Amino acid sequence: MYFKGKKMHVVPKAEGHEHFGHGQEIKDELAKRFPQTAKRILDVGTGFGSNLIFLKHLYGKPTLMWSIDPSQDTLANAERLLKEKGLSEGVTLLKGNAEKMPFDDGFFDLITSVMVLHHTVDVPASFREMYRVLEKGGTLIIADWKPEAHTLPFKDHHHEKDFVSATKTEQIFRGLAEDVKLSEWPLWYLLKVRK
Repeated sequence: MYFKGKKMHVVPKAEGHEHFGHGQEIKDELAKRFPQTAKRILDVGTGFGSNLIFLKHLYGKPTLMWSIDPSQDTLANAERLLKEKGLSEGVTLLKGNAEKMPFDDGFFDLITSVMVLHHTVDVPASFREMYRVLEKGGTLIIADWKPEAHTLPFKDHHHEKDFVSATKTEQIFRGLAEDVKLSEWPLWYLLKVRK
């Protein structure tokens, strides 16, 4: 796993221990906002693979999914987990980063990024890239921690300045798109963008 462009040593999480107890709430809110169908999904920031598993359960086999992460180790762990669960069919894992993605313009109809933005080096560049590879009429959903979440027991490297506020995230996307909806909770937020 990478944080601000630097490799971190991370021990894979035990199942059921997601996002400091907010995992189910985050999944429930994401599911409410996802479109009913999707043909090509991009998960930005593979991490522990939990979002891919969640997406596979929601959308099933006919949907093709890609996930990018700068860490080859992270991708290998996610691939192993998907295979163990019988969910690897139709999933492509690629080494890459959110700031410069190896995809054509408008390739995906759904893009998600869950608790990843605070790991990126250049948040505005990440937003521009996600928007670039989203097709016209497509949906982009981002969830991330608010700066107040710096008090959570992260393993290391997390400080208040590492997080982008919900309002700043909304402002950046309003410069790209007209249909931007922000929802907030005490420690995290969710942004839904339609292109």
